[in-house]
Amino acid sequence: METPAALLRRLGLAQTGWTQMRLAEAVGVDPAVINRMLHGHHGITAKMAMRLSKALGTTPELWMQAQNMVDLEAAKTELEMGKA
Repeated sequence: METPAALLRRLGLAQTGWTQMRLAEAVGVDPAVINRMLHGHHGITAKMAMRLSKALGTTPELWMQAQNMVDLEAAKTELEMGKA
């Protein structure tokens, strides 16, 4: 499964031909939010998953599953490093 950032690049920009600005308008957020998401600095919330699915014709579950994968990997890394 792809990360949310990779999905956003593929589905939100490459397939639509949209710019970050256009995607931000379609989703109803500040363009800086889209930029942070594209660079993996901003996670996908349930509300954002709903917005992305509506704008891009996907399902919210797709976005949440991708975010869950990232969150689980981060938790695994933290546990292995003794940080949690």
